[in-house]
Amino acid sequence: MDNTCITQLLKFYLICILLLLFDSDKAYTTLLTDVLQERGFSVLAVSRHLQLTDQLHKQDYELCLVSMSACEKETITLVREEQPDTIIICLVEDESDEQICLSYNNGANDHWRKSESVGVLLSKLNMWQQRLEKQKQKQPLTIQIGEYQLDSVRRILTYNDEERKLTAKENELLLLLGRNKNELVARRQILRQIWPEDNYFNARSLSVFIHRLRQYLSKDQRIQITCVAQKSYRLSVATE
Repeated sequence: MDNTCITQLLKFYLICILLLLFDSDKAYTTLLTDVLQERGFSVLAVSRHLQLTDQLHKQDYELCLVSMSACEKETITLVREEQPDTIIICLVEDESDEQICLSYNNGANDHWRKSESVGVLLSKLNMWQQRLEKQKQKQPLTIQIGEYQLDSVRRILTYNDEERKLTAKENELLLLLGRNKNELVARRQILRQIWPEDNYFNARSLSVFIHRLRQYLSKDQRIQITCVAQKSYRLSVATE
């Protein structure tokens, strides 16, 4: 596949990719990172387990590239637990099908043999990005929360004929909780997605925003936003 075809395939907006290579070939890591960045990806390369853990705590990634040398069960389990929705693609050095099957059994979504052209990897990334985009497009932009309606595009919360304009963060937070109505949403997930860093000051800010939303939704007595074990929040609507 020539460069023109690759460029045409990858004309879509930026995504975050966690590029993780545990092998000692730093030249290869640098080369692959450069190629992906040239194609419009935002890439962070890490080489140690502690670096991986740190980055998974700091930011959400839609795609995670992991070399086969790092594809031990505990590593993929860590990525999956910290970021359940990320797409894990294993970069396989060993040509054996056994290693590829092992990566899938451990939780990987896809693989790419390093002996293949970079164009194949880019095509896979393009495919996964398109799938992610389709999933996002299916998510509702207007949601019903009890007697309230949230228009997330206009950032308008409506109760009967009364409208309230929300700030960007209020809108994002209510949309996240509303889409997961009656389910637990981890505080860490909220902080990474909206602020997007899990630290003491942002946690305090989150508490303030939760208090505001409780006030905004107070006219419908069936609606509650509860904090569970100081680690998660739940927006629930009681049934009559």
